[in-house]
Amino acid sequence: DILQRNKLNSNLIFRIRNEINQQFFSQLITNIEVQKPVIASIELFFFKNFIILIT
Repeated sequence: DILQRNKLNSNLIFRIRNEINQQFFSQLITNIEVQKPVIASIELFFFKNFIILIT
């Protein structure tokens, strides 16, 4: 009975951990997707300013 309960607990812990990992990674990917255009425009902005400085 104790063994069965331990197995159930570890199974539950594993599932919860898996769920948290999936949510974390999907959130991370969403953040990266959102930030890509922002980063691109910031890079473009600095690049334009850099060219203005050179010329």
